[in-house]
Amino acid sequence: AVDGGTSDEAYDFRAEAGDRWIRDWDGIVLSWSYTEPTEGEFVWTNFDNFLNEATKRGIRILPILGGGCNYAQPSVPPNLPTWLANATRSQIVYKGTKIVYLFPILEWRNFVRACVTRYKGRITHWEIFNEPASYLTPAEYVSYLQAAYEEIKAADPAGFAGSQKTNF
Repeated sequence: AVDGGTSDEAYDFRAEAGDRWIRDWDGIVLSWSYTEPTEGEFVWTNFDNFLNEATKRGIRILPILGGGCNYAQPSVPPNLPTWLANATRSQIVYKGTKIVYLFPILEWRNFVRACVTRYKGRITHWEIFNEPASYLTPAEYVSYLQAAYEEIKAADPAGFAGSQKTNF
């Protein structure tokens, strides 16, 4: 399937339908929890397969760094690595029915830098979080967006960082 597998039919369908971009919605394939399950140890296999299959068909990928990993609901855990999704590493804030994880900016910078460094030249545009207005304040979001922008530009000066609805 297009969500990280290598199903030729799914990618062929997207290409034949005229898709030129696939938005890795909610960080499904480049999810922080899959990509860095152990702090400092990265597993790129899922996203490498996803990117390779799409690229073979002329389709570009727009990864959503962080996806919706900042929030969870009581019955749904956050899409964060377990080493980061706890009160000793992240500030946990309750906002209505959402549980918001404000993880440290340093860990966020390390994750962004690792992703952009690995895919420099293959990925040019990076979206920062999925629908951040539904779980972050503007100030919270700007701190993560600014850090991501700085890391993207440091790793790939030609790279673009944006938020949802950004016209790159």
